[in-house]
Amino acid sequence: MFHATKKDITGMVQLVKNTGVNSAYVNDDFYNRIFYKNLYIFRIQKHKGYINGIYSMYPLSKGIYEGVLKNTVQEEEIPNFIAPFQSKEIFVYLGPIIVNPRFKDKAVVLSNLLLDLRKKLVALSKQNIIVKELGTIAREEDAQILSKLGFKNIGTLTKKGISYIVYTANILDVVLSDKVWIV
Repeated sequence: MFHATKKDITGMVQLVKNTGVNSAYVNDDFYNRIFYKNLYIFRIQKHKGYINGIYSMYPLSKGIYEGVLKNTVQEEEIPNFIAPFQSKEIFVYLGPIIVNPRFKDKAVVLSNLLLDLRKKLVALSKQNIIVKELGTIAREEDAQILSKLGFKNIGTLTKKGISYIVYTANILDVVLSDKVWIV
């Protein structure tokens, strides 16, 4: 598991498009704009040179973070507002946790991504970076995984006629969760 680089953009876009995640705005430009502001947003897992898993942690100010969760700031606008991970207090919007649906060991990849997320949060804490809250917007089928990871359902929102659930968690709930091993 490692940080994605600009060389991984094409593979990342392809993985997002292959999974059917509702991210019509995800393209090379979206990722390039993010890499320009912060190289440490995306974590990927590769197998034989292909990306088979990805997650993203977007550090944001409190107001922008709350706007994303309330759908007053669109996800495609996130690159305009990314904060550095050097900020002493940040709010983190967790993008979709994506696993290649054609990969035979999907559960292993998912477990690796979730464990890496926990390690990344601990590493930020060791750097004296306070993650005030994590939040994400997800489909109902992701509810079980997110709740095992310590996230709490705080409501729903509708985007383009599709209903989503809004989740938040504090860092301790995620790091201390004992149920992230999906395998």
